[in-house]
Amino acid sequence: MSSARTAKVKEPAPYDGKRDELRGFLTQVRIYHKRIGLTDDSERVLDASAYLKGDALEWFEPITRDYLENNKEDQEDETSEIFASFPKFEETLKNVFGEVDE
Repeated sequence: MSSARTAKVKEPAPYDGKRDELRGFLTQVRIYHKRIGLTDDSERVLDASAYLKGDALEWFEPITRDYLENNKEDQEDETSEIFASFPKFEETLKNVFGEVDE
């Protein structure tokens, strides 16, 4: 029997839009994606959006719905931009909910 074990990957805690929790949330999401090997930006954004709740979900839900329900050509520009780039998703979250000073 091998003594090596596969560590269980902890999912990010849900994020509700609190300014002082944004940096921690984004760090948790990056760690989670790295540990599970998720590299496609649109899949990373979609996965991260599943951990939004409260004000954050209320803000992002129409964008997620646009992404899920429409072909790329029919999506709003903002939706296409956010789902094309995980860094753009992070930047947009920071712009909407504020970024804690480093």
